[in-house]
Amino acid sequence: MTPSKDISRLIEIMAALRAPKTGCPWDIEQDFSTIAPYTIEEAYEV
Repeated sequence: MTPSKDISRLIEIMAALRAPKTGCPWDIEQDFSTIAPYTIEEAYEV
């Protein structure tokens, strides 16, 4: 895959996870204030 296709695929996955009717309940509930504390931890996992 090319980088632009990788990013496009990532955006598709994120949109699916946050879709109001069919997305993941946990992902739908998240906003900046709830997800920010985990950002560093997630970066270390990558």
